[in-house]
Amino acid sequence: MKIIEMKNLIFIVSFLAFNTLADPLLIDFKSIAGKSLEQVEPIVGKPSKCNRPYVENVLHCVFKAGAIEIFFVNDVSDWITISTFEKYPYAIESISHIGLTSLPNSKPTAKLGWLTHYEPYLNYKSIMLGEGENGLLAYISIKVNTLNFGVFTPLPNSDSSSKIEVPKELNDLDSEIQKLQSKLR
Repeated sequence: MKIIEMKNLIFIVSFLAFNTLADPLLIDFKSIAGKSLEQVEPIVGKPSKCNRPYVENVLHCVFKAGAIEIFFVNDVSDWITISTFEKYPYAIESISHIGLTSLPNSKPTAKLGWLTHYEPYLNYKSIMLGEGENGLLAYISIKVNTLNFGVFTPLPNSDSSSKIEVPKELNDLDSEIQKLQSKLR
């Protein structure tokens, strides 16, 4: 009897260990969302590069050789993109790999080619899934607090006297998403 119990115990431990190792959490998203750079670094490491694109109160940092990109808006992590390396299905349920739970029967607010957009979703402004090759998920991009950069304070060396706007390409993409959303309603 003890041999059978021991075999069962070994099987259970092996099964749990294999499943944990075979499908690890890419990152615990909640541990980095809405945090300062100083709070994010112990979790994802030092950034390989950071710059201030376009505006003073936005800092763009790249971590883990480009696997994680974070825009810090007003000093907190806000726009976060995590590469999934095309290992998971292109479906909202794949957010479980970053520690989030998908809502049952979730319907996207917009689909634009290889992008699927959910807005709002859970406690976030939006979640966007990017489709890679063979119908697999290439990345997950989440906007935590702000939906778009809009108009911000210019960089000190800017020749603008008061405000600058986000580049036209980003505003055009937002416009396309809004048009698709209105068609789905």
